[in-house]
Amino acid sequence: MMRGGLGLRRFAEADRKEIKLRDIKRKDLAFIMPHVRKHKKGIFLAFFTMMLVSSMQIIQPVVTMILVDECILKGNLQGIFLFSIVLMGLQGLSWLFSYFQIYTATRVSQEIVMDVRRDVYKKILSMSMRFHSERKKGELLSLVTSDIEALSNAFTSGVVTLFSDVFSLAGILVMMLLIDVPLTLVSFLVIPILLLVLQIMMRRIRKSFVEVRKKTAMLNAKVEENIAGIRVIQSLNVETEKNRDFSDLSQLNVRTTMKAMVSFAELFAIVSINNYIAIALVIGVGGLRYIQNAITLGGLIAFFQYITSFIQPIRDMVMLNTTFQEAFAALLHISECMQFPVDLQETSSPVPLPSPLKGRIEFRNVAFSYGSIPFMKNLNIVIDAGERVGIVGETGAGKSTLINLLTRLYDVNEGSINVDGVDVRSISQKEFRSILSVVSQNVVIFYDTIKNNIKFGKPDAIDEEIINAAKMANAHEFISHLPDGYETKLGEGGVGLSGGQKQLVAYARMILARPAIAILDEATSNIDSYTESLIQQNMRTILDKCTTIIIAHRFATLKAVDRLILFKDGKIQDSGTHDALYTRNEYYRKLFDEQYSKQ
Repeated sequence: MMRGGLGLRRFAEADRKEIKLRDIKRKDLAFIMPHVRKHKKGIFLAFFTMMLVSSMQIIQPVVTMILVDECILKGNLQGIFLFSIVLMGLQGLSWLFSYFQIYTATRVSQEIVMDVRRDVYKKILSMSMRFHSERKKGELLSLVTSDIEALSNAFTSGVVTLFSDVFSLAGILVMMLLIDVPLTLVSFLVIPILLLVLQIMMRRIRKSFVEVRKKTAMLNAKVEENIAGIRVIQSLNVETEKNRDFSDLSQLNVRTTMKAMVSFAELFAIVSINNYIAIALVIGVGGLRYIQNAITLGGLIAFFQYITSFIQPIRDMVMLNTTFQEAFAALLHISECMQFPVDLQETSSPVPLPSPLKGRIEFRNVAFSYGSIPFMKNLNIVIDAGERVGIVGETGAGKSTLINLLTRLYDVNEGSINVDGVDVRSISQKEFRSILSVVSQNVVIFYDTIKNNIKFGKPDAIDEEIINAAKMANAHEFISHLPDGYETKLGEGGVGLSGGQKQLVAYARMILARPAIAILDEATSNIDSYTESLIQQNMRTILDKCTTIIIAHRFATLKAVDRLILFKDGKIQDSGTHDALYTRNEYYRKLFDEQYSKQ
């Protein structure tokens, strides 16, 4: 049984509470460390340039002290000119090193992000329909977009900045102590007060930003829900109500965000006040020590520069807290996804399909359950090569489950499904799915041209093959009347085509692929009876040597099959021709008569 919602107690908690470094386990870092090690040279270069930038900033006040004490006060014009040039050179080097630091850190972080995003995306695509049916699209979209971006921000403006600030603070502290120990101790009187205020304020700010994340997630979910259900919303004329709900949620989000930002503004005001107090102490006590000849004027100016610079790293680290909070939460999200067991295991030693492939299908003692609920048990079916089989039964009888198992969108719990005597689990997924083609009621149309949507069935197909496939599927006529013909670009989900036209494009895609096994799952539900009969005539020619499985509610669609298999509650009730089933099976006769009585 699979863990629900990305498994995820920790996944959900990551959006509700503060995440601390101790909450991050070694296994959470396991998936990202290989990518970090891969770019260790770039990371080292980023840290090296960071240390150079910090060193330039630490050295400049020392040069200023020498300039004042040894040159300006002593009237050394040559020294003034020389050390002014040195200061300008240090500033130029600082700018140059800063440029390389930002460039290197950004480049490395983006390369790591690209690798991690590719791995997460590959992981998501490798998971079965069971995995995807148990979670929202927004969760998975967040993994490859905002969560990955949070990790990128943590490295680009987080880790490098943190180490830079720590290095700068240590260097500044050492230089301040070397200049004047008593003045250093006096100027640090505000630090305990500042740290206490930071601890109190950051606790409140963290709670505020957790609320902001929750409200933003609610807002995103509402947008996703309303866009997905736009047809229902418009058809029921409830746009006003939905706009009102969204507006209320937006206002709540604004209030929560403003509350967090006000707390942040208060914190910066307090940091600034402490900064001014420290500067006032330096000016007052430092001036007194200068009068007493305990410190030089240049030393006082340099000390003033250091105390001014000392507050900036502290302010940066306050800002970084939110960045790291988001990164830690994102890391837990991504880690849970990457650790999630792949239930559709790719065999390490794939068995090649027989050549030539015949397409004989056998379900042998198959058992399957949805979670802990058993659905199929001891299911045995044999479909001969080239046979046309229709699957019938009420909604929920198990027809689509049968197809999902055959196409390995799910794997069986017990037993096996064999093609030409080979267990499908021992065949590489890429090779196995290359022999299948499915046309379903809910046709998948990509945001691309019609030509490329048809070509999806055979990527290397030439234009002539694509047009012939469209003609065989009776799609060529309507495509030709579109503004750009086969180059017409479709909207997301096939916006611009009717339901029937989408299915015709899907038929053309299947005809072009020339599969060994064709599966039609309610594939004519949106097509009129006349077009359906034309397609069936063409399909008999195209799929003459193809094993075909047809699922349909309309019994007229099943006229051309060799055999019908009757399903009920995940079990086979009966099997045979229409006449045989109608004569001997009361359940089948009831289904058939009920449908035709409504016509």
